[in-house]
Amino acid sequence: MEKKFIIVTLLVGLLISCGKNGTDFETIQKEKIAPLSAQTILTYKVDSSYFYDIQLINGHIFLLDDQNDTVLRMYNASFDSGLQGYIIRSREREGLWAPAFTKEVQLPNQEKSIILVDQSYRFKEIFHTKDSIACKQIQVNKEIGSSYNFNLTDTFLYASSRFTGNKAFFYYQLDSGFYNVYQDTRLDTILPHADYAGTNNLCVNEAGNRVAVSYRYTNYLSFYELDGDLLKTIRIGNQNIKATVKQNEINTPVSTKCFIDMYGTAKYLYCAYSGSLDFSTNTKIHVFNWKGKYIKTLQLDSPIRKFCVDPNDQRLIAIIRDPNKGQRIIQYNLDASL
Repeated sequence: MEKKFIIVTLLVGLLISCGKNGTDFETIQKEKIAPLSAQTILTYKVDSSYFYDIQLINGHIFLLDDQNDTVLRMYNASFDSGLQGYIIRSREREGLWAPAFTKEVQLPNQEKSIILVDQSYRFKEIFHTKDSIACKQIQVNKEIGSSYNFNLTDTFLYASSRFTGNKAFFYYQLDSGFYNVYQDTRLDTILPHADYAGTNNLCVNEAGNRVAVSYRYTNYLSFYELDGDLLKTIRIGNQNIKATVKQNEINTPVSTKCFIDMYGTAKYLYCAYSGSLDFSTNTKIHVFNWKGKYIKTLQLDSPIRKFCVDPNDQRLIAIIRDPNKGQRIIQYNLDASL
């Protein structure tokens, strides 16, 4: 079923603050480690391509390419039948130019509309058969500033804004306007007042009445209800990690990268954690349930940047750089790990 949204320009007068203080706080001091070994399922040794995001939706794998004219590729979930469909980069109404996947949770055994947000304001729906793929624009929308991490529910659009001070995310409804949701006030002294300091990952579980936010430049994540009420904040490790600032901007090369991606299923929230300056260390995936309970840490054998998990929590599929040339798509089996 199509989700239709009319997005208008963000106006200060429409903003309403949400959130509460005095929420639960937890530190994960001793991790329950489950080491995992990867299986390579696709090797792509082409310099003209760079895959920057991946999704497993309705039994198919979709890859977005930042450099090649083939901006979207479709494979079956096991990658055993070759390329099944693609879309060439185009600025036309029914084309894609700089798309991003929406990040809301897909329920098991339920077909999900495949929605892309192109250039931060054009909502496109992807239609596919077994061996073909097409794109349709849902609605032309006005840009809502520099936004990312789009999540769509039946009622709201959720997203993060890049220049928002201490705001964690916002959500929008046509009838009632925009709502800003603020980060836990404990982070006000940890995240510096600088451009991009609050860069985060956002995942919405509509059926579970939860929104999760994890931060790139500090080792914290928070759980909210859908209406923006803050429920719980969690720190990984005993010490606060703080970014280095230079001329009112994050000094990226010398700042630790904490949470680098996040993916949700109906049962679990998977949080990819680097802990390095340059994404070079093998990634950890901290797993939580949607009540904020820590479950386990999956220790991967490679540094990944983007990943997805099938709706039944059986496979984790990730993009990594190939040490020789190009990129690889790798898979981890989760059956015995959770």
